[in-house]
Amino acid sequence: MRPGWPEDDDAQGNKVQAIAKALTECSTIKSTENGQTATLTLNGLSFPNLGDQTLALRANVKTQEIEAVSDMVFVAVGHNIVSFTTVGLQPMKGADLEKIARTGMTKVAQAAKN
Repeated sequence: MRPGWPEDDDAQGNKVQAIAKALTECSTIKSTENGQTATLTLNGLSFPNLGDQTLALRANVKTQEIEAVSDMVFVAVGHNIVSFTTVGLQPMKGADLEKIARTGMTKVAQAAKN
């Protein structure tokens, strides 16, 4: 049992692993509509474990007109999956994303106690 977290039989860690497996098997997606092509590329990010399981990845989206990046962190804790997502033209600094995720998980743990 994790300190500050209630014990739960409905753990989501396996679901996070299933997401990671699916994204690994299909890490580049291309879509064309009305003559416009968009390419989505997914890559794993190094990130500390903040719960039972943590998955972090970066999605780069490129069209003829724009490129965007989204960093996503999924944390499984008991029967919950908490996600943190950023989207922009440049990625957020890793230390900043980690700080946000740690603060968020602390608040989730506090809420679980009540």
